[in-house]
Amino acid sequence: MLTVLIQDNQHVEQGTPLVEIDPRDYQVAVDRARADLAEMVASLHVSRTEVPISSTTTFSLLSGA
Repeated sequence: MLTVLIQDNQHVEQGTPLVEIDPRDYQVAVDRARADLAEMVASLHVSRTEVPISSTTTFSLLSGA
């Protein structure tokens, strides 16, 4: 939602607010970005813990051969 604080052709001084923008849409975008970041960080941690396990298994198989 947008609130216009002035009238058409109204004289305004520098620094006078012209509109107020409802911050809820932007807050939703910020919350979504934070959730996406948290999901990516969690995915990164999972992928990092899987690599050493497969490396150890591969090394063990090579040593046994």
